Amino acid sequence: MYRFILLSLITYTSLALERPNILMIAVDDLKPILGAYGDPLIQSPTIDKLAQKSAFYESAYCQQAVCGASRASIMTGLRPDSSRVWEFRQLMRERNPNAITIPEYFKSQGYMTCFTGKIFDYRCVADGKKQDLPSWSRKEQPRNSEAMKNLGFADPAFHEKIRLKTIELKQQVKKASYDEVKKAMGGSPCFEGSVDGPDEIYEDGMIAKEGVRLIKELGQKEKPFFIAVGFKKPHLPFVAPKKYWDMYKESDFALESYQSAAQGAPSYAYQDSWEFSGYNVPRVNGKVPEDFQRKLKHGYAACISYVDAQIAKLLSTLKQEGLEENTIIIFWSDHGFHLGDHGMWCKHSNYEQATRVPFFLYDPRQQLKSGVYKQPVELIDMFPTLCELSALEIPEILDGKSLLSEEAQQATFALSQFPRNAGKNKKIMGYGFRFERYRYIEWVDNNYQNDNTQFGPLKEIELYDYEKDPLETVNLANNPEYREILKKLQKQAKASGLSRAIYSN
Repeated sequence: MYRFILLSLITYTSLALERPNILMIAVDDLKPILGAYGDPLIQSPTIDKLAQKSAFYESAYCQQAVCGASRASIMTGLRPDSSRVWEFRQLMRERNPNAITIPEYFKSQGYMTCFTGKIFDYRCVADGKKQDLPSWSRKEQPRNSEAMKNLGFADPAFHEKIRLKTIELKQQVKKASYDEVKKAMGGSPCFEGSVDGPDEIYEDGMIAKEGVRLIKELGQKEKPFFIAVGFKKPHLPFVAPKKYWDMYKESDFALESYQSAAQGAPSYAYQDSWEFSGYNVPRVNGKVPEDFQRKLKHGYAACISYVDAQIAKLLSTLKQEGLEENTIIIFWSDHGFHLGDHGMWCKHSNYEQATRVPFFLYDPRQQLKSGVYKQPVELIDMFPTLCELSALEIPEILDGKSLLSEEAQQATFALSQFPRNAGKNKKIMGYGFRFERYRYIEWVDNNYQNDNTQFGPLKEIELYDYEKDPLETVNLANNPEYREILKKLQKQAKASGLSRAIYSN
């Protein structure tokens, strides 16, 4: 009830006549290895060109490096400890009934809100075929793609393998689910780059096609639009039409130079690349062989270039429809991605490669000036920023801050967090404070699943100096040379009210 009262209280009756449209572009699992971020190898011309004319944030960080928790946090403007979504299958609206989502709020202010692709994680929303109906003016339109029905792959031979395995399973049970088929096959391939064909043979091509259709349709309406387009690559499996694989050679890719845990870091700070469990990824003594590492990096790069080409279709349509002068474009990824650094792959950590994200915003009216911004920003800042740029009151419930505000411009750190198991029925939460030069992590005994006010004592800490050790090879928390620096960072963390630890001194 409180949420609906709040919505009614903050509804304006005197909005500007010419409100901006919003085009939100989300990309899954994309770390900032783009031309715009100085990577000389990745071919991402569309994203790079958009970034050059945007407010471009070099030091942007997600609030938890996993899809469900991050997207719930982004779309509600709440930290995970406020949204109470830390893990998969935790339903966002049950966990915090007072939360308001970005599109839900814009809908209440007279916007037509529609989406295609992955915006929320489907495991964290419960209604309308996992679409979160309160957020949208209408349901997502169905997309016809054979690859969507075949674990995301386009190879006809693989389709036949899936068909036969499904028949085999159905002889044992009435229905064979996606996960059951995948498990029965011993996992699916982690990449596919040999299939030639149009972009629509994979789902992101279909998502782009629907995004183009939405822009054309809603651009003709009297209401301003909020269109969210969520691309699924470069999330595993790394699949893209052959022409994008042909843009690179495996020999182009260097292996990560540091593939071990940091000296002096707690063992639970790391993960065993468990996302590979559903894919056929070879391991030798627990490690991915070097030749296969290059194949994976090749696939990741191909998927980035594939998504870049899909984004080009959206931006071209905006221009053709005469909408680019009144459409704010916001670009983000839900988290970064480990590509072998620290011996880890995928996300699920508090370290730089998992938490740092590409994030920028193009405002054609230049209320938010284009240029490079170096201060740390958080993805929860997205909600209040879009409100201010659209002349909407910022809901008080939000944890983020508008990027137009002095508070955001003077921010000294961004905060990410990630939980770990610490024994039977025991949870521990790591909070990573990313300052301009340092990362300070405090691991807290935390019974967050039962009552998120039950924060316990500080268990362990980590400290990294990116000026001297950009690869996070040594935990400096116990180094006497950093004693005063550590005290200063801890003082700032405690003063912010975001430190959850109970200190013993």
